Amino acid sequence: VTTIAGKFGITGDADGNGSKARFWNPTKMVYDNRNNMLYVADGTTIRSIDQNNNVKTYLPFGKINNFDEILDIDVTADSIGGSLYFTTEENDLYK
Repeated sequence: VTTIAGKFGITGDADGNGSKARFWNPTKMVYDNRNNMLYVADGTTIRSIDQNNNVKTYLPFGKINNFDEILDIDVTADSIGGSLYFTTEENDLYK
């Protein structure tokens, strides 16, 4: 087992490379092979991780209800290349 991002025992909300990144509550993830990105549902935010283990905030805190945690996440192809879909604790579906 190898840690590619974050640091064991330390939580937070920080972008960065590898162990400099911080996650609050990562629960689900999905890989998009069209752009080689891993998307991680982290509480009410979505983070992206590239091939070099750079973590960036894709959907920042506050864009959806701050108490509406992301339950599931998926990627699907569409006419513009791809869309990220996610469902939340409050039974909402986002694209």
